Amino acid sequence: MSAQLINLDNKREDLEARSRRNNIRILGVPEDSTNSSTTAAASALLKEAFKLDEESLLDRARLSLQPKPKPSASSLHYHTDCVNILRRARAQQRIRIRDVVISVFPDLTVKTACAHTSFTLHFKFPQVNGYLCCCEVCELEH
Repeated sequence: MSAQLINLDNKREDLEARSRRNNIRILGVPEDSTNSSTTAAASALLKEAFKLDEESLLDRARLSLQPKPKPSASSLHYHTDCVNILRRARAQQRIRIRDVVISVFPDLTVKTACAHTSFTLHFKFPQVNGYLCCCEVCELEH
């Protein structure tokens, strides 16, 4: 029974990760404007930020329910647009637009984000043993 639960959880995690494949998270988007979470506004923001030739086609754009700073999650229609934007975001890291600084990241599942964090902490601080993960729900062994 336990092996079946682990197998089902792994399948669920895989499905969730695949459904987020074309999603990006944008940190630093101002919330003051009423249309800051529309697909048109997010597409125009990405075009201006990365100096793209044309606006990317977005399926969805929404503000997260997380506390401030609220990341904006956007789902791009084409995977090539997503890869191109993430490549440029990785190269620029913090992008200045007008008077706002934004950062763009892939939309990862909690388990994958915890794995990335623990990997980074392990290589940045190899002398520290038993460090804590980024969340309490992580089931990874550190």
